[in-house]
Amino acid sequence: MSGLLHFSGNTMDSKESIKALGYHWEELEVGALGILTANGQKAWQKSISIDSVDAEIAKAKELGATVKNNIQSIDVAMYAKVKEEKDVKQAEINKLQKPERPAKLNGRWNGTIYNKKGSLRIYIDNNMVELTQAEADEINSYLKAKEEYSKAVSAINA
Repeated sequence: MSGLLHFSGNTMDSKESIKALGYHWEELEVGALGILTANGQKAWQKSISIDSVDAEIAKAKELGATVKNNIQSIDVAMYAKVKEEKDVKQAEINKLQKPERPAKLNGRWNGTIYNKKGSLRIYIDNNMVELTQAEADEINSYLKAKEEYSKAVSAINA
């Protein structure tokens, strides 16, 4: 689980230093997990894991920032609970056999195998690639396995 840290106020003099720390200038996200926005207000913000808060605050202090840490003990407890649930789900996902993408699909592919007059082909990065029947079968098997894998992941994350 991650949280958002942000710089606000007169940041112009520290702009480059803040950017160097990985912050981005964008509409400020506030509220439950950043779901609500602050009505168009912009700030330098960065998403970090809660485990990194202390180190990130130390970096901000090095820039001379005044730090307001609004993280409450309930936030930490909630983070621990959500992280544990996420870790359990990820362990289940890691047990799944992820299908291996066939070598012929090295590049951007639109997902279509064309069959015109017995000639099988696909387009990779807008270039035509001819296929044998065995290669087409391998790609179709991959697509089926990928769909099953995606369904299994969705079921775990539900």
